Amino acid sequence: MKKIIFACDGKNFPAGAFEFIKDLNLSEPVLLTGAFLHSLNFEEFLPGVFAMYGGAVLEFMDEEKQELKAMIRHFEDQCQRNGIEYRVHEESMNWNISDLSKETKRDRIPGS
Repeated sequence: MKKIIFACDGKNFPAGAFEFIKDLNLSEPVLLTGAFLHSLNFEEFLPGVFAMYGGAVLEFMDEEKQELKAMIRHFEDQCQRNGIEYRVHEESMNWNISDLSKETKRDRIPGS
């Protein structure tokens, strides 16, 4: 069984990539890890604008969280419908690209 990382943000579900994974899973079962990233790195974004636009920023952050939750539900539904073993990994609001790199080294599957 091969491990595949499927990274996407809250607004973009890469349907073509998922179709490719469905085909791969038919020839050899895969373990699909969905890495869901917030579209902005809020750690860098917040300090400069929060004091002036706090309400708007909090509203945007809430909307971002809701979109990400919907994307995760869609991912889970698609995996279940297509018999794909999966895990979900939601990045925090202050994700760093190195976090995604760590996911590629985690939980090696015996025989892969």
